[in-house]
Amino acid sequence: MMEKKTTNNNAGVSANNITENRNTEPSSMMNNATDNNVDISVLSDMEQLESLAELIAEEEQAVTGVSSQEDQKMIVVETLSPSGDVTSEIPEEERGTTEEEFPVEMEEASKCGCFYPTLGMTGFVTNTGHKIHARIYMDSKRSRIIEYCQEYNNGSCSAKMKIKQADLLMAASYCFDVQKTKNAKLKSLINNFIMEVSRDYFNKIAFPSEAMNIPEILNLMLHQYNNIHVESETGMSKLDQPDKLYPAVIGLIKKNHFDIGNEHAAYYTLEREQIDTLAGDLNVKPTELLKKLKAYRFLYLTESSEGYQTCVRFKAGGEFFPKPYTQWCYCVLKLDYLAKRKMQKANEQAAK
Repeated sequence: MMEKKTTNNNAGVSANNITENRNTEPSSMMNNATDNNVDISVLSDMEQLESLAELIAEEEQAVTGVSSQEDQKMIVVETLSPSGDVTSEIPEEERGTTEEEFPVEMEEASKCGCFYPTLGMTGFVTNTGHKIHARIYMDSKRSRIIEYCQEYNNGSCSAKMKIKQADLLMAASYCFDVQKTKNAKLKSLINNFIMEVSRDYFNKIAFPSEAMNIPEILNLMLHQYNNIHVESETGMSKLDQPDKLYPAVIGLIKKNHFDIGNEHAAYYTLEREQIDTLAGDLNVKPTELLKKLKAYRFLYLTESSEGYQTCVRFKAGGEFFPKPYTQWCYCVLKLDYLAKRKMQKANEQAAK
């Protein structure tokens, strides 16, 4: 244990004496230190510590000259382009093409929005300039689901997102605030619902700068609920790629000459056996194909339609049909024809 230092009575020693002491032999320094009442044990301990430090292995010595992480602020000093693979070396004339040739005229139908992702959805424009499109459909259990997407400033749309009606109304009854209920189970359900909607939205938002607050989205769905378009279809498939399915179906119809009578300008008329053949060629179940055709509004359906069929008129023809008759058919719309008629009428009205 170190002894307590005694008071140095010679604190006023001159600079010359200090210099002198530096050049004095160790034995003389020890004597002088004794004379000046400096605690010798302190000096001895320091010398011992220094000698022990020399025994520490080099690889275990303290690292010097490195700033602490708190003093360093990480910044990006260079952006590196993604590295490509060997496919970039494929000759230009052998590369795949993005220009797919379709058996039907697609330009007019595309201009009319027949393949737009918000097809069948009600659009809402907010005072903040945001655009939300939504529709309500029923799943196989007859539960109502709100499907919505956000339209960005550049005209593109986000991926589809979903909100269960039951969760929306339950959370809305407490103003989306878990503090308004003392029921622990309800608090957990509301918290989980808001977190689920938040993760779904922020995982799919393409432009974070255009993101909306989740409470704003939920309140919009709640207050505009009665204005959202409602689909009557159960078990409806998700809108996938209607611009791929339609030309594939039309191509098979033309290839196999699937058109009863071939006399309707607005739609193709098919029987059940022909639908089964189409579904087999597309590797889907017939009911799934019909659901998609209806969901994409590629079928001609009226209030009097039954299932996916519509009763339409046919002209008289031949010995077996001496007069006009009606028949139940699956009517696949000719979008190119209908789109041209729609654009023609629009041009005529604009010219007036």
